[in-house]
Amino acid sequence: MFALCREHGLDVYPQYDQGDTVFHLDGMNSRYRRYPKIGLLGLASLGLAFWRLDRMAKRMPIAEPWKTSGARELDAQTLGAWIGSRWNVPSTAAQRLLRTTMSLLFSVDPDEVSLLGSFVLGYSEQGFEYYVDSTITETHLVDGGVPELALRLGARLGPALHLSSPVRSIKQSNAGVEVFSDRLTIEARRVIVATPPFLAGRIEYDPPLPESRTQLVRRMVSGAIIRGITIYDEPFWRYDGLSGMSVAPGSPVPVAIDQSPRSGSPGILSS
Repeated sequence: MFALCREHGLDVYPQYDQGDTVFHLDGMNSRYRRYPKIGLLGLASLGLAFWRLDRMAKRMPIAEPWKTSGARELDAQTLGAWIGSRWNVPSTAAQRLLRTTMSLLFSVDPDEVSLLGSFVLGYSEQGFEYYVDSTITETHLVDGGVPELALRLGARLGPALHLSSPVRSIKQSNAGVEVFSDRLTIEARRVIVATPPFLAGRIEYDPPLPESRTQLVRRMVSGAIIRGITIYDEPFWRYDGLSGMSVAPGSPVPVAIDQSPRSGSPGILSS
């Protein structure tokens, strides 16, 4: 993304993260930096859960996850069930916080995520905590918004880019492929299907794809997440020593962050 932004003349800038985070739980607000105030048991449970998940993820052969020891059992268990076990996460508050975190990372309820599949995300050197601790990593925003990059990429393709032309079927032969949409037919040597798995499963293929592949793409759960943008004249939270980030497990708005422009005005909260 950094390279694409440079190539297309777009600047990036660090997301504002100075100040405290607001934590809302059971009707009460508190402020924290790095770790929420969920008690010693909650913090210990959270740290132990991350350690256990990271430890299991590191044992997975990333190129061949199905060869992980106990892969069948791990794949049959969901991430949500693992988090909900008192043996793994003794604290209720830590469980709620973990579920919120993982729901955002996967854009789907953890009960829909295979425990084995989740390890791919935690395989990095920093582990799962990398995605939730702002002191480990720094988030950047695109000056002008990420959609501007998509528009510039599309403009570069020119007439080769066809919008409002959903692909209905793909026919393959020894000579190459034919791609049929509502508006046109394209002939090529190869085709790359880069749509979400569920939509890819609705395309008709000739010859048909292997049945196991068809069943896989049709059963994969699509992400379900809505983003809301709230705009204020000024980022008033900064004047109160707040970062603009809030965490509220179980709330309709579980997380909000400061996504104000580089100038700081207007103030924008993304949730």
